[in-house]
Amino acid sequence: MHIAPQLAARSTAGLPAARRLFPLWKCFPGGTGCGTCMEKKMGEAVARVARKVNETVENGADSLELNLEGNCLHRLPEEMRTLLHLKVINLSRNKFRHFPEQLTTLKALETISLEENEITDVPVEKLSSMESLQIVNLKSNPLNEEVRVIARPLIKFDLLVSPKRAHAAPLQA
Repeated sequence: MHIAPQLAARSTAGLPAARRLFPLWKCFPGGTGCGTCMEKKMGEAVARVARKVNETVENGADSLELNLEGNCLHRLPEEMRTLLHLKVINLSRNKFRHFPEQLTTLKALETISLEENEITDVPVEKLSSMESLQIVNLKSNPLNEEVRVIARPLIKFDLLVSPKRAHAAPLQA
C-alpha cells in the first residue's frame, strides 16, 4: 500500500498552499507583516503537521509527503526538525538562497526537491550521511562549481542538477 497524503495542497480559492497551511492573513492583512510573527505562525503550523505525520505513521501508512511548492518561502522554521517520519518534501519554486539544513536531521527523508530556487551551496557531507536519502533535486539552481565537483564521489543518492550553463546569464550580442 502506498499512501502519500498531500498535507498542503493548492487551494481551489486561488491561495497558495503556504497561505492555507500557515494562516498568516489573521495577523498580516494583505499577506505582509513582520518576520518574527510569520516565523512563529510557521512554527506552529509545522508543529500541527508533525502531529498529523505522527498520527499517520501510527495508523500504518507507509509514505508521507509535504508539498510546499511555489510559496515564496526563503527559509524553514526550526520546528521542521520534529517531522521525524517525513519521507518526501517538495520545496520547489520557492525563494531559498541557502539549503535548508534542518532537512539533514530528518533520518527518514528519502526525497528532497528544491528545484528552481536560488541555492548556490549544499551541505554535501551532511546529506551523504543520511541513510534513507535517495534523491535530491537541485535542478535550475545556480550551484557553485565546488558542489558539482565534490558531491558526486561523496554521495550514494541521485543528485539531480541542471547542466552547467543552464542557469547562466544570457550572452550579450
